[in-house]
Amino acid sequence: MENYFDTLSQALDAAKLNAEACRAEIAGADWETLMLTFGPVSYGQTVTRLYSLAFLKGKSTRKGLNITIYRMESGRYELTTYIA
Repeated sequence: MENYFDTLSQALDAAKLNAEACRAEIAGADWETLMLTFGPVSYGQTVTRLYSLAFLKGKSTRKGLNITIYRMESGRYELTTYIA
């Protein structure tokens, strides 16, 4: 999986594909919330956001997808995902 992306939406799409590859089911509203909570960032600023999304298997489970997105000064995004 690639770790660096030009846009935030590319990074989030890669995180979603990673979750689907692990056969994780996550509520659709959670994905929409991620894009809104990152918020606007001026060029040249760095921002790190951490997200935890619970898996669903008919009900909430203890496992979840943890996503870290780092916006670099160059404007690119670094994505790190893991399941805990």
